Amino acid sequence: MWPVDSSEITKTHLSQCRDKGVKRMAITYSDISYDVVALVLVAILLLVYQGKKGGLVHAYNVCFWIMDMVVLTCITHIGLYFSIIAKGSKILIYSLAVINPVCIIILMGLFNAFIVYLIGEDFLVDFRHHLYVLAPSAIVAGLYILSPWFGFMFSFDKKYNMISGPFKPAVYVLALYLAICWMLVMLLYHKVTDKRTKLYIHVLVFNMILAGAVSYIFNRNDVIPFATVLVVMLVLYSLKSPEDVYDSSNAMHKSYLVENASLEYSRNRQFATIFLTLHDLDIMNDSFGEIDVNSTLRSINQFITGIKRGIRVYRLDNLTFAIFLQYKKKDKVIKVRESIMDRFLDEWRVDDVPVRIPISMATLYAPEDAEGIDDYKGMLRFFTANKLEIGQNVEAAIYKREDKEAEILEAVRVATKEHNFEVYYQPIYSTKDKSIVAAEALIRLKDPKLGFISPEIFIPLAEREGYILEIGRFVFVQVCDFISKYKLAEKGIKYIEVNLSAIQCMQYELADEFMNIMKQYEIHPNQINFEITETSAMTTNAAVSLNINSFVDNGIDLSLDDYGTGYSNISYLYHLPFSIIKIDKSILWSADKNAKANITLANIFNMAKKLDMHIVVEGVETEEQIKKLISLKCDYFQGYYFSKPIPGEAFVKYIDEFVLPEVCM
Repeated sequence: MWPVDSSEITKTHLSQCRDKGVKRMAITYSDISYDVVALVLVAILLLVYQGKKGGLVHAYNVCFWIMDMVVLTCITHIGLYFSIIAKGSKILIYSLAVINPVCIIILMGLFNAFIVYLIGEDFLVDFRHHLYVLAPSAIVAGLYILSPWFGFMFSFDKKYNMISGPFKPAVYVLALYLAICWMLVMLLYHKVTDKRTKLYIHVLVFNMILAGAVSYIFNRNDVIPFATVLVVMLVLYSLKSPEDVYDSSNAMHKSYLVENASLEYSRNRQFATIFLTLHDLDIMNDSFGEIDVNSTLRSINQFITGIKRGIRVYRLDNLTFAIFLQYKKKDKVIKVRESIMDRFLDEWRVDDVPVRIPISMATLYAPEDAEGIDDYKGMLRFFTANKLEIGQNVEAAIYKREDKEAEILEAVRVATKEHNFEVYYQPIYSTKDKSIVAAEALIRLKDPKLGFISPEIFIPLAEREGYILEIGRFVFVQVCDFISKYKLAEKGIKYIEVNLSAIQCMQYELADEFMNIMKQYEIHPNQINFEITETSAMTTNAAVSLNINSFVDNGIDLSLDDYGTGYSNISYLYHLPFSIIKIDKSILWSADKNAKANITLANIFNMAKKLDMHIVVEGVETEEQIKKLISLKCDYFQGYYFSKPIPGEAFVKYIDEFVLPEVCM
């Protein structure tokens, strides 16, 4: 039971209070004047900063938590004032008398969080780090909670005058103790704290010490919320708002990643950065629009930051994000990577449309892989400029040294000399035959030292350094050997598509050399289809025309690759002897959302049919896309819905075990 009057508190305690000259506090209007002013100021702040609450800037958010607690503190104090005037319920009076000082104690704890965030530490990353604040605060709060029964901190007489308890000075000792702790924290991190942050902390500590002194001398608790609001006003005016720090996907801007990394280096801490590339994000923007895609990116961000406490996400460019986290053991980082990879195997919803987003990841451990901030910036530039291949999940260490390009080039040289490249095959489905009838050959490089190296990285180097011709010949030999060895024609595979680069097409002897290889492996011309990009087709070179005509004269079909991504000059279609058009996935994806793109796609099909040409659509990933393409009478599908690129033996097993999807029946 709550006490009904002072007689239920020990008479001994009351006599002790009188002996010590403890004053009974009669609450007057002036006792809530600062509360009223504080509430008005909070209302103004909330009005000015309306809509910004909920941003992810930690110190900024703590300001709003502090304002929430100020409101609760003021309301409980004002409620106590009016309850006493009205001689209300004793249970209500005692409840408010407990809640009000407990709110003030929580306010002091929030100031601790605020200082921690200003300095750059993660609040409550490790509970033990904050026991020095939580333990004494909990003790003092407990004394207040028990006061209605034992009078530790306060009691009321029959006239509703509040009498200070014997342990009342504990709250002021706590305030002084916390102020000292704040100063010690600042001294501990003064080398990594900028001048502006130091100024904030000095003002905060001085303001709260002054407010505590006034409260103690004049017995006015309402001064503390008022002083708190003054500090919050200064901070909100000076701090960067969430809009300045975060983009529309809720990822922090790139510059803050460097700042955060510099801070971690200065503290000699281990941290990891996972460079995450969301492939096809630009296509998604074209297809669904930036608003819907950003909504999905916010969901992705929420998922990633929810994997482990303390994770931060930064945006490096349109496609690449950096996931930043501290670690003590690498297995924690590996688990984060695995969680991300597993989640992206499933679909995301973009404007309520299921979409699989292909990704690649590279993980950098600092300072192990980047000894200082300059090395770190170099890695940052590298992974912003160079995108890994879809599905790759590698250690950034393979790219860490300044001679990383030389290392990759050396890997290409060795692979070319020792034939260490691998050829993968991505199945192509025929709507007429209702089966897998072809595949595209794609090169892969796995170096013993560097691991998997993306073609997007090593192919440009190979072209620049003159290795591309040897690599192209190697791929073609492997394809011919594969067709012959596994007797693919007997398995229903009509042809294999082989990419030809512009440099290859400009070699006069290309056609003769490749025809001789086909004869050596007894490959029929209709079992090969050469893919030529629009860039190669537009090359005004006599050798290109000679090779194209020679291939066609010998019965080899040609495909115009990536139609729609380059110049898309329609004259190629009737000047050059292409039999197949390969439509780039960007057109298909755009057609899912954009009415004009859908019309464009339909017109390409109509034009191709009138030109007696077949169409292969790349990037087919959903049943909805298949239904659309079937309605357009598409000839061939290629994409992750059927299979990603796989090694030769796996491809043979795939076609042997292929089951026709229900949507294709």
